[in-house]
Amino acid sequence: MMEFIYKADYGFFEKLVIKLLQKIGYGWDENESGVHTGGPKDEGVDGIIHLDQLGLDKVYIQAKRYKVGSPIGSGDIQRFIGSMNTKGASKGVFITSSTFSDQAVKEAGKAQLMKVELIDGEKLSDVLIKNNLGVSISKSYEVYTIDTDAFLDN
Repeated sequence: MMEFIYKADYGFFEKLVIKLLQKIGYGWDENESGVHTGGPKDEGVDGIIHLDQLGLDKVYIQAKRYKVGSPIGSGDIQRFIGSMNTKGASKGVFITSSTFSDQAVKEAGKAQLMKVELIDGEKLSDVLIKNNLGVSISKSYEVYTIDTDAFLDN
């Protein structure tokens, strides 16, 4: 799964994480509440999910598609927190296909008046699989056990 993500363009990854967050319950409507804002002039935010129809409550998203072995550093987290701060945001999710350095995790925990959730590549894979997004079952097995009650005389 991650190999496909690494080969796809950045816009695909940004849209995928927006779709995933909507699928797990963020946003008022799975088709209309997510907005992809990523691109060259995205001001540090790749997407926004409107939690209500009026857009009063929002989750800001940063998505970084990095290869394994290239962790997100504290500078990336600082820039995201700064972007959220200029927008008056209180909720953010930073998702990467890689990992977060210890300094990045500490930096996210220091954010004032906002909650910043970090999702690394391993957790991302788990959530994609659990929510059947971008995956399909290729084989399924049934396991049978003996029901001894079926042989009792009643």
